[in-house]
Amino acid sequence: YEQAGKRGNAQKMMERAVETDGNSAATRLAVAKWALDANQLPMAKENADAALKLSPESLEAKLYAGLVARFGNDLPTAERMFKLAHLQSPNNLAANTQLALVLIDQADDRKRSEALQYAQLNARLNNDVTKPSGREAAVTLAWVLSRLGQNTNAVRTVQQAISAGTLSADSAYHAAQILYDTGQTSAASTILERTLATDSVFPNRTAAEQLMAKIRTQ
Repeated sequence: YEQAGKRGNAQKMMERAVETDGNSAATRLAVAKWALDANQLPMAKENADAALKLSPESLEAKLYAGLVARFGNDLPTAERMFKLAHLQSPNNLAANTQLALVLIDQADDRKRSEALQYAQLNARLNNDVTKPSGREAAVTLAWVLSRLGQNTNAVRTVQQAISAGTLSADSAYHAAQILYDTGQTSAASTILERTLATDSVFPNRTAAEQLMAKIRTQ
């Protein structure tokens, strides 16, 4: 139904899945993923929380609970979930990426310093920018550096990632914002147009749309 563009029917089937198999963490996670992609945050949160309760040791459940919290701008919960995920799997790309992004968005200088440590660890573990994982790690590090005022290093890092291949939607926004902040408006616009032309749902989509609107008025 989702692939056919019949989201209403898809939602009914997801709700039925919960009714008939709600005690399955796998089912709850599948519904949470669909709901997040469908931009239905309350449904995503309900099912991600249920999955975590049913399977508290599940790395995937921790990651999705954290991601849903980040979508809802609940940074303390997101931080807690991603730290648990990191402790369970210290080299996990998603855990380290998300943790760095959540920490750098907070006002606490200690947490912002932690964000840099996680981002640098991530970049060392995923240092091949010809791979999607390497580009994601590089852009995450660039974003953290830019938020800390290290724009020269941030631009150099993000340009290496951009030249190596395509970026995920979240990384594309971060790259575009870095470029815009350093006066490279045209390059930022190109990245944003390509990213926003899709239906991708990502935490910073609203911010990306606002940046695109700002660029268009200049």
